[in-house]
Amino acid sequence: MKTNVFMLFISLVISGLIFYGFHTWGDNLLYSLGTSIVCLVLLCATTAFSSTEAKRSSLMVRTTSGIFFFLMLATDILLAVCHASNTVYIIVNGLALCLWAIIAYSIARAGQ
Repeated sequence: MKTNVFMLFISLVISGLIFYGFHTWGDNLLYSLGTSIVCLVLLCATTAFSSTEAKRSSLMVRTTSGIFFFLMLATDILLAVCHASNTVYIIVNGLALCLWAIIAYSIARAGQ
């Protein structure tokens, strides 16, 4: 496992900006914090971490993480615009993050 510290820092900054944007826009701390944490996890998987042994698996996990990042960001914006309840927000984000984790684990386990 290889870590790119600069890209990790950039991921933290982007996640912080997403937190600030959601917090000033909707003033809902759960949406702001949840969205920034999910985006941080997905951005780190996309940009900061890579495998040195399995290049194909690493590329596939990074691509999947990038796709999920944009899908999750769009979903969170849509939920914020529609003023969805906190329960709906938690369930949608939790299921999507678990789905991403299962897909990423399956790809990494295949080890191609």
